Amino acid sequence: MSSFSKGAGEILNGQIIKDCCYKTQGYSLVLAGIYYLFGFENLFAVRLFQIFLDLVNALLVFGIAKKMFGRKAALVSYILYILNPFTAAYTGLALSEIVTLFYIVSICFIVTRDKFSKSFLLWFIYGSTLGLLVFTRLQFYPLSLVLIFLPLIKMKGITTKTVCFAIIFSGYIFASLYSLKSNWLYYRKISVVPVTNQSMLALYAGFYNGARYPEIDQLETEYFSPDYVRTYQDFTNAPDTDKSAFNRKYSPLFFARLKKDWPVFIKNRVKYSLWLWDKSYLYSYHDPFYPADSKTLQIINIVSIIFFFAGIGNYIFSSDSRKKSLTNLFFIITVLFFVTVTFLFSLVSSESRHSLSFYVVMYVWSGYGLYSFISAVKNRFGIVMITRTLSFKKISARV
Repeated sequence: MSSFSKGAGEILNGQIIKDCCYKTQGYSLVLAGIYYLFGFENLFAVRLFQIFLDLVNALLVFGIAKKMFGRKAALVSYILYILNPFTAAYTGLALSEIVTLFYIVSICFIVTRDKFSKSFLLWFIYGSTLGLLVFTRLQFYPLSLVLIFLPLIKMKGITTKTVCFAIIFSGYIFASLYSLKSNWLYYRKISVVPVTNQSMLALYAGFYNGARYPEIDQLETEYFSPDYVRTYQDFTNAPDTDKSAFNRKYSPLFFARLKKDWPVFIKNRVKYSLWLWDKSYLYSYHDPFYPADSKTLQIINIVSIIFFFAGIGNYIFSSDSRKKSLTNLFFIITVLFFVTVTFLFSLVSSESRHSLSFYVVMYVWSGYGLYSFISAVKNRFGIVMITRTLSFKKISARV
């Protein structure tokens, strides 16, 4: 039984489960709803729900791309997302990736609507979706604090900005009510995220481990150094009431170690950043096709990333959107998400699935990049054909 299913069972039994350590309980609440309707640990129902949700993600990808780049480019983005094996692989697992993708693509879809700058309802939904994202994936909490304020750059007048912020923040708090209640009930603290975190512990552990996250079911001790495993076991075995103090203990230890071993820390962070974006296997814990599928998956992933940067580059340097890019909310959100995943996530993890949440955004731009490439090739080929035809006619006329 996964920790998410265990949490869902506790919710169904009427318990308020605590936010603890490194995760919030949003996905457990989603599973509880599915289990309530279709039976406890009904994985088939979970898979059908997540397949349906990922199809909705694809439609939202189309809607974003259509608004940003036009219908033809949007169709390419839609096809690429539908056919990509990475997000599809997670529809069959009781993990939070597909739900996280839905919240992220919903945020992006909302900010690309024409009425967003004037609609109280869209502001509230935007704030609520941000709250649900944090409620599902704690790692996005720092980014969410930035995104709460981001829409204000599009608002005119102090009154409009104030009202917009108040409504967005209200939606954010509304979506965080479960966490607020849980943290007050168990810890008597007002917080939308776990009060017992392991951030400093994770940073300190980064000195010990240069190995990538396990690709196949194995004990972590077979992959990670004994010091790395011991550090986390000490934290895991500590009582919940002591975890916050336990984590704070590592703050001076981390900074003291950083002064003398900063090259090791930086080297491991660079490796983590690269491994986060590598997709050499389909699943987080077990890939039945590994290693036969690894090269194919890597090629698909690398090509997708290349077209992502091509789409970004073409948008920035296009004469029509060069100035608009600095104030386009979807473009700014794309940059912020990419920086968060690449540089913030890599501080504490090399697990490949942690970058998967960005792929719903990436394929919007990858589709635009591929469409722009195809259009450029067609235009160039067309010019060459026209030139050759005219030359042939001139020659024929002389003859």
